[in-house]
Amino acid sequence: MVSPVSNLMPSYTKVNYLLRLRKQIERRLIIESLQRLVPSKELAEYRYFGLGSIYYADYVLFHKHLNISRMTSVDNKAADRIRFEFNKPYGFIDFSLCDCGTYMRERLDWNEPLFMWLDYDLELAESMVLDVKFAASKAKPGDIIIITVEATPPTDLSIQAFATTFSAYIPRKWQLPDIAEDFTLALREILVECVRNGLANRTTQVAFVPFLSFSYRDTAPMYTLAGTFCAMGSESQVEGRLEGLSYVCFKPAVIDIQCPLLTPKEKACLDECICAGRFDDARNVTGINEDEASQYARYYKYYPLYFESAT
Repeated sequence: MVSPVSNLMPSYTKVNYLLRLRKQIERRLIIESLQRLVPSKELAEYRYFGLGSIYYADYVLFHKHLNISRMTSVDNKAADRIRFEFNKPYGFIDFSLCDCGTYMRERLDWNEPLFMWLDYDLELAESMVLDVKFAASKAKPGDIIIITVEATPPTDLSIQAFATTFSAYIPRKWQLPDIAEDFTLALREILVECVRNGLANRTTQVAFVPFLSFSYRDTAPMYTLAGTFCAMGSESQVEGRLEGLSYVCFKPAVIDIQCPLLTPKEKACLDECICAGRFDDARNVTGINEDEASQYARYYKYYPLYFESAT
């Protein structure tokens, strides 16, 4: 997950991407929603395009759960090229030493069904906006796009610069205090408008349906938008396929993935009590407070558990 605009030490050298609790929950929510959105036989025909870094966590999960075997990862950190190649978990993953935007413009086959995750690890930048707009200008019905950016709110000194830079994509009714107060929602509105801007000048009528809108924090605060492209007029059909998933969000809103860090013993106790309908007992026995227990209950089906392995 490396931003094409970053000249700093890449985040994969500072954080083990495999051990981020809330990010892993997000991945599992994405998987479940895509299993509902696209028939499994069709999903297997998609190409996954993303930024796998040296961990390829998304690639392993999407292959195992979505049966996707056409996969491309890009990264522009030349110093770590050997690591990117060495750590590929599957031989069918194509790795290219290239930044995301250049690859999309020059090498990505837009005729294939595409599942794209532009998983940036920096704050929103103009180059990212251009990438999103370009992707929208090329996407076809059935294609899926996810965009993740860092969501640290601008300071009082930088918020004016932020508003000026992205003024073309911020709703006119929004003022500077609105952006500062609800920054992740501002990011959602900006990214949706970027997509729609990319669709605006197309000759074919393609619509965009955003269906996931998440904020979370493992280290830095992050925001993720996911959506799919469809034929104009078929938006309700897309929404119908995702009906009943509590975390799906079609309207301007953000769902914050908050889930506590638990020991294996705490998790086992909470799981047993949740399934038996004795949730109050679990809180009393474990000492987990009510807010954290409620957060866990919402995501317990997607909660990862980590163990040290003797290998």
